[in-house]
Amino acid sequence: SDELTYMIRNIPNRYSAKMLLEFFNNKGFEWTYDFFYLPVDFRNNCNVGYAFVNFPVRKDAERFREAFEGRHLQAFQSRKILRFDPARVQGFEANRAHFRNSHVTSADVSEDWKPILFDCAQRLRVPFPRPDWELDAARGAGPAWGAGGAAGRGAG
Repeated sequence: SDELTYMIRNIPNRYSAKMLLEFFNNKGFEWTYDFFYLPVDFRNNCNVGYAFVNFPVRKDAERFREAFEGRHLQAFQSRKILRFDPARVQGFEANRAHFRNSHVTSADVSEDWKPILFDCAQRLRVPFPRPDWELDAARGAGPAWGAGGAAGRGAG
């Protein structure tokens, strides 16, 4: 597949998904990625220092990495240096399926903290598919959660 999903490490904790996406878009990467997720620590209302971004076109992914790896983000005077690794979960469909039944997509979770899907060709944000069962953000994700399933765990 031509797709490539990166895990971006060392993101300053005070960055929001909106701030990061605006930064990437302003650097010429708008509509080059179709999946984005910045996990959040719900207790502290800040990100946990890493994000996932999928690119349907490998050349865009490589250009993105070249633009940002080894650099630091300017806001908040952070000294953290961005690092890129291939994510464990690769591709749009795999990421969408991975998070579909996750507690992070439940109705209790703010839209600002959920994974985001984009249709690059149509240039629009698309809704996440409905989960296979009702999700409980406080408990985790559906029946797989209590059985030791990975539905509510991160993709990294």
